[in-house]
Amino acid sequence: MSDNQDFNTTYRKIIGISWLIMISVSIILSLVSIIFLAKQPWYILTISYILGAMTNVFAFNLLKNNIANISADNTSAITGSFTNYAVRLLIYGFVLFISLDNEKLNPYFVALGFLTVRISIYIYSWLNRKQ
Repeated sequence: MSDNQDFNTTYRKIIGISWLIMISVSIILSLVSIIFLAKQPWYILTISYILGAMTNVFAFNLLKNNIANISADNTSAITGSFTNYAVRLLIYGFVLFISLDNEKLNPYFVALGFLTVRISIYIYSWLNRKQ
């Protein structure tokens, strides 16, 4: 396999694991909210987590596209990487700010959703480690 095919295969597997984690955590949060947190609407924790997780998947996609488009020119590679990093940081900050300002979102569970792809990467690395 070529490096580009390996790169795309790894990306798809990590995104697949991320979706499995998102679905599992969303179901668990919904059940916990329905059973134990009757004073607040059941969907607040679930929607907060999904918002954070989807933001994280979107930022991971931006990172993947940036890595795929890195050129051999050092100046443009550094500028592009810095710009991509700044855009991703602004997206995370904006989503977190929105969750702090909105009573229907829990900022802690939004921040928890930001860790979804990272956990997927750890799971993928653990599953594909050399024996």
